[in-house]
Amino acid sequence: MSGAFLDGMRLCLGVSAVLLVIAVAAAVLLRRPRRSREPSAAPAAERLPAG
Repeated sequence: MSGAFLDGMRLCLGVSAVLLVIAVAAAVLLRRPRRSREPSAAPAAERLPAG
């Protein structure tokens, strides 16, 4: 095999490894449940339990 072919294969493997790391990081960040924040500007009557 020629050196240019092997260089191209190394480049493809490097790019695919970087894309794999980005995909795993995105999946982890998207799976994390976000905490629901209560708006601080809500009226007090909405925050109190009915009854």
